Amino acid sequence: MKAKLFFAMFLALALFVSFARALPTVEQVKINGDVFMSGDSLVVERGETLNIRVKLQALAEEKNVQVDAAIIGYEYSTYEELSDQTPVFDMDANDTVYKSLKLKVPENTEKDYYDLRIRVATRTGTAFEGLYRLHIKGTRHDVRIKDVVFTPENRIKSGRALLAVVRVKNYGERDEEGIKVRVSIPSLGISASDYIDELEADESTSSEELYLRIPDCAEDGTYDVKVEAIYNEGYSRDEVTRTITIEQEETCKPEGEEKTPEVEEKTIISVPSEAQELKIGVGTVYPITITNAGATTQTYVVEVEGAGWATTEISPSNVVVVKPGETKFVYVYVTPTATAEEGEHVFNVKVTAGEQEKSFSLKGTVMKSEDKLKRGLEVALIILLIVLIIIGLVVGLSKLKSSSSEEEENTYY
Repeated sequence: MKAKLFFAMFLALALFVSFARALPTVEQVKINGDVFMSGDSLVVERGETLNIRVKLQALAEEKNVQVDAAIIGYEYSTYEELSDQTPVFDMDANDTVYKSLKLKVPENTEKDYYDLRIRVATRTGTAFEGLYRLHIKGTRHDVRIKDVVFTPENRIKSGRALLAVVRVKNYGERDEEGIKVRVSIPSLGISASDYIDELEADESTSSEELYLRIPDCAEDGTYDVKVEAIYNEGYSRDEVTRTITIEQEETCKPEGEEKTPEVEEKTIISVPSEAQELKIGVGTVYPITITNAGATTQTYVVEVEGAGWATTEISPSNVVVVKPGETKFVYVYVTPTATAEEGEHVFNVKVTAGEQEKSFSLKGTVMKSEDKLKRGLEVALIILLIVLIIIGLVVGLSKLKSSSSEEEENTYY
């Protein structure tokens, strides 16, 4: 009985050793052409492609061998797995083969230490797994365009306004300042730009709305929209291309044909009719109400003219998109400068929608409250001086009278 048990154990051990010895050994691993040495911590940049080459040595004949490479711990591995594997292959004893694998490190991989896992296995039995340490970092300067949002999104009529908002992310190691965002349609010769003052590393932000007016009677078709992010003092940039479909207005006819009169979109605009009281250095708001009573969505551009005596600001934006039957408010803030003269001032607010334009005159009366206070203080100071002079005279006369009385007294004695 003991002899049978010993034989069974010996056979199992022999089989285990046979399987273990049959598994090919990893003699060398190269990453991007460089041999990975024990104890290395290879620096890898986000977005970089890893070209991996594995050298295998067969100790014995083996069939159905497969090699794979993987990085574990990526946040979005459910949607974008970081792994690659070779097809199944056979090896004879003492054979040497080289197998290539490829992994791309995603742009949004968290900066940290990871293990690149190289595994060699067959259908059954144990597997070899080697760990190769990677230090994933960002490049020094790396700003990318994440998304571009158009209003309207897909199609637009010629002569209308196209609004674009660009979202960017800083994948680099350093904070960036003065990022220029530019949107253009080269074939139409139109463009618009905006600056993002500061963007910290690993942070995202969006540009202001960029306004591009599609030329009147632009031809039907799909146009390329070029979007650029220029940064690092203009030495670096990212660029993407989107498309927009333009439909020519029905009123546009070939040359020589009679054009149908343009149908005017109904717009109701309300502005303050009375003059506002304005103070130096203090902002006063003029509410503008825009109601689109037409049948199509309209884009309105609000501008202030003739207010050189004050600083003006339009909130929330000077470009307003109003749907049919919708009402929106725009607030014009007017702040008289220190050199503004007292009295009534007039300035204009112009509202443009396509080729339609309306202008309104608004009034404001500048009150120099600071000067009045100054004059009041001057008057008070003069009065105080007069009072002090009177008190001085009274006291002086009193002393003089007292001295005269003493002299008379001395004469009597």
